[in-house]
Amino acid sequence: MRAAAEASERAPGFGELLGPSFRRLFERLRRRVGRPGIGVAYYDQLADDGSVLVHLGVDIGDDAVDEERLRDVAVLRDHRLAQILG
Repeated sequence: MRAAAEASERAPGFGELLGPSFRRLFERLRRRVGRPGIGVAYYDQLADDGSVLVHLGVDIGDDAVDEERLRDVAVLRDHRLAQILG
């Protein structure tokens, strides 16, 4: 079964404000996953203060997942994101 690792954080707004959040998320996933596969980035949950929740997910393949190594990211199996990436 394909799996994806996902990390999220709240960005202060849209446009150039999204870039730093996506860079931090990518670095977090790279540290945890090693060499991440195909990735997908998206945002949702626009708040009244203008902030937005940003997500970055990467394919981690079919291998057994080391939960300790991925302790601060979500591991998604049989999830829409894993299906898109797989």
